[in-house]
Amino acid sequence: MSNMTQEHATRLGRALQDRKGTVITYVSGNDSVSHDFLFYPKRMFERNGYIYVKGWSAHQPRRIMLWRAPFRYSGKVRVFRVDRVLAVTNRRAEDWSLASVVFQ
Repeated sequence: MSNMTQEHATRLGRALQDRKGTVITYVSGNDSVSHDFLFYPKRMFERNGYIYVKGWSAHQPRRIMLWRAPFRYSGKVRVFRVDRVLAVTNRRAEDWSLASVVFQ
């Protein structure tokens, strides 16, 4: 495991332990473009030599505060392979609100 992968696993593990959300930048195996996700980790596990993290996430976190339907945010449970995580942002997930986007 690379140092960067270990660092990301540590940060995600800390978010899991503290029950805090974070923002991750991720690139899937089939895509060369990275995507940002608001992510609340719920479980970490190892399978076939890779570390995975499972939790609730929303794609494009800058848009999640915009209602898609009454009283529901966009998002779903996803599993991410930690070695494909490019960044784990220290910025609190709560800071990704509509106001923070409008006034940036």
